[in-house]
Amino acid sequence: MVQNLEYVFSRQGDFQKAYEILTKLPALATQVHISELQREYARELEEIEHFETIRKEITNAMVSKRKAVPLYINQKCDNIALENKNCNEKRWKEMYRQCTKKSQLLHVREFVSRFSDSIFELYPCWLLSPESVSEVLPLVNGLFDIIIFDEASQIFIESAIPTLYR
Repeated sequence: MVQNLEYVFSRQGDFQKAYEILTKLPALATQVHISELQREYARELEEIEHFETIRKEITNAMVSKRKAVPLYINQKCDNIALENKNCNEKRWKEMYRQCTKKSQLLHVREFVSRFSDSIFELYPCWLLSPESVSEVLPLVNGLFDIIIFDEASQIFIESAIPTLYR
């Protein structure tokens, strides 16, 4: 996104205008796709009444959907958090207390070990290097369902073994 923004800015010379253009890209991509279909099926589309109105409605629906998906995901995460908090209120109070303390802080590994049930339910997806996994997460078999190594060719096998065990 940053590279695209820089490119559009270099062409426009106005940061705000460049940002507005990029925020309209999903709608533009939809328009391009619809135009390609229009060219391919021009004869069939001529027979459809109010095609232009239908096209605009589809475009608006797709843009609305793209806006609604992040809201849905956030709402789903909020619901999981509230459900978890209601089931484990005492644990949540202790976790909150540990997070807001100014002194005698728990080490990250100890914090994750102590509150792992709540943490892994709230954050099912983690982005860590194999070394960070060994430093932060407890050595528990089956902690993850799937592991993806980005740039796996640059990772030493021996540093990946503890991650694979988890």
